[in-house]
Amino acid sequence: MKVSKLILPMLSLALVAVATAQTYTENASILSALKDTSNMRIYSPEFAFTLDKQAADPDFFINNAVFNPGSGWDNNINLFQYSAGGNLGSYILGTQITGAVSEYMRLSIAPTIDASVANGVYSFSYDIIGGATNLATDVLATLDYEVEIFDSFALSISLSTTGPVSAGQGAVTTAVLTNNTGRDAFAFTPWLGLEAGGATASMPSVFAGDFFTGSMTAGQIANTSHSTHTPDNSTPLGTYQVFAGYTGGYHSGDFLFVNPVNTTSFEVVPEPATMTILGLGALIGMRKKRK
Repeated sequence: MKVSKLILPMLSLALVAVATAQTYTENASILSALKDTSNMRIYSPEFAFTLDKQAADPDFFINNAVFNPGSGWDNNINLFQYSAGGNLGSYILGTQITGAVSEYMRLSIAPTIDASVANGVYSFSYDIIGGATNLATDVLATLDYEVEIFDSFALSISLSTTGPVSAGQGAVTTAVLTNNTGRDAFAFTPWLGLEAGGATASMPSVFAGDFFTGSMTAGQIANTSHSTHTPDNSTPLGTYQVFAGYTGGYHSGDFLFVNPVNTTSFEVVPEPATMTILGLGALIGMRKKRK
């Protein structure tokens, strides 16, 4: 019995080590969620965290993520909970975590918000549950988040593209961004779509220009290069549409894919030398006919 008494404190210490050896870092403290997403290419405000574990840290399990709504929470916000499907994105709940790990784990996604929800900031948290076994129910970490509800995200994006171009020449797409939200907002990296027959799916693409790592004030207009498409000798001649826009949001952690207000395209034509050769060939053919 004395041996048992000695073992129990040792086990308790081991469990404390499991609960404190890892670090859990929220992907953002606050994100935006919208009622009108009609101008969005992709809309998926995601609450997540990064788990970091050193190789020397004890192995352990994450068995659940429990959602705790804050005071004044509106159930019509209705976050999609990954844990309801038995996972945190790529991580399957109840799987042993061993060795050195740095893994991004998903908790929830905000849907398009019901019109009945009042605009404003709502707080919530998650208890990360787990421990030394796949049945453990220790609270390993509590992560705090906020979501701010808005009617829409009124970032206007107008695109234009140079052309026509031939092999080796770049068709440059430029953008005019206007912050019509009525408050400071963010515009970040440009995105390009991969629709079949579109420019990005058909030829090399190189991003160029200002990536907007800061905010845009209310009413601010920004002119910037967006991207460059460069056909090569294997690119079929014809007209190519540029499917493009920018990511942005009201908060620095937002990653909303905003569509432009217009479409833009450019034409790939034969190289000037090729046109000259074709012209000479036609001229020679005409002279032979005259003889």
